[in-house]
Amino acid sequence: MCLACGEHVAERLWYLEPEKHRIRSMGLVRDTINDRLHPLVSTALKVFRHKQPYGAFRFTGVSKGLLNWLTRTWHGVQVLPDQDTAFKVIDLANELALIPCVCRQVLNPDLPLEWKCIGLNVAARVYFRHQAQNPVRAINKQEAKSIVADWRQRGAYLSVGWLWDANVIWLCSCDEYCGGHRVPEVEWGMVPSFVASGLVRPEACDGCQECARWCHRPGALTFQGGRVVHDQAMCLGCGQCIEHCPTGALGYVPRTVFYDLLTKTVRPLGEGAIKLSSLE
Repeated sequence: MCLACGEHVAERLWYLEPEKHRIRSMGLVRDTINDRLHPLVSTALKVFRHKQPYGAFRFTGVSKGLLNWLTRTWHGVQVLPDQDTAFKVIDLANELALIPCVCRQVLNPDLPLEWKCIGLNVAARVYFRHQAQNPVRAINKQEAKSIVADWRQRGAYLSVGWLWDANVIWLCSCDEYCGGHRVPEVEWGMVPSFVASGLVRPEACDGCQECARWCHRPGALTFQGGRVVHDQAMCLGCGQCIEHCPTGALGYVPRTVFYDLLTKTVRPLGEGAIKLSSLE
């Protein structure tokens, strides 16, 4: 199954462009901000530490506008469709550092650390430079792939973090502790992958609801007439439901609207952007 080689996807996959795996300077102002990456992210997470996933409290007005601006312009993540794509991101990385999951560490400080987030490129250098203040371990690319594969098997969805002009800085194995679960109202705080899950073989769906057990986004899957129905606007496109469908009824379909990190604009993806025959 080919999702990210570039041949079958008309849109540019920013995280697979070598120039986006930068370790050189981004300019004095940006480097100064980058150097405070961990405390800045931790401070943002502390703002909604007591916010329950999909609970009653919501950011609105100015606070929501500020968070939307930050996640559109400075830093955010995009979901990856599968493990192979994550491996390609690792292969392109120039430097790697294993760190504990920042979201879990800040939002659930009573829980033990989980070493599963991989700092890449600029972020890796920042963490190594401040390793006296932050826990960090040096790892090679094969070790990174083993970590990703292990968490993928446990049901995690994979995401790639970006900084400024879509520069690759993190590869995370996300779960219910991810900060994105706390702020679904921040529209592009967690950008879905370029593809979505869909019912590509309706005749094969028996309504077993196994896919729902692996879905990370409440409301993305419902069942009508004994078959699954996808809400593309809610779907992260992480591929977990596809991988665990016992009958092969689910598959990848084109996402009609996406947030383009290279231009910081919301655009329709278009029916011709993905050759579905290559995904079968």
